[in-house]
Amino acid sequence: EETRRQRHEMRHHLTLLEEMLSQRQDSRASDYIRSLLSEVEALPSGTYSDNMVINAIAGHYLNLAKAEGVRVDANIKAEKELSLRDEELCVLLTNLLENALEACLVSKGDHILIACENSTDMPVTIAQDGTISTSKSDADNHGYGISAMRRIVEKHCGVLELSCADGRFQIVITI
Repeated sequence: EETRRQRHEMRHHLTLLEEMLSQRQDSRASDYIRSLLSEVEALPSGTYSDNMVINAIAGHYLNLAKAEGVRVDANIKAEKELSLRDEELCVLLTNLLENALEACLVSKGDHILIACENSTDMPVTIAQDGTISTSKSDADNHGYGISAMRRIVEKHCGVLELSCADGRFQIVITI
């Protein structure tokens, strides 16, 4: 319904813009376009998953973050129907995203969060000290990358976390 309404209004906007341009009112048409663009940018920025609750909450908080100058990259994967009730999902997501936004707004300086996740068929053992043993056939030539990343992260008072569960290996770096 909202899409139909917006399509209807857009036809009127384009008709007016066409008339302004045909009458050589370029400056006025340009101002009108800028006004429309600012309205479009204020709209929730899209569909993040097939789930309506996730889209509504993510759109709300991502727009708040954008308005505050916080850069956010969202990669959300969820089914249309979840085992959680909408009320439970709402509480989880609003608390998560509100807290994350508040933390971004009070943090000082440059920060970076890197999360990389990949599937794996091989078992990965993570030692207590956070090291992992390589499963590559030429082990003598491998196993240096994570320790090199850890040195850089620790030099900048950051955190490097490794995990492996359910066929997924994940590394998260926060500096």
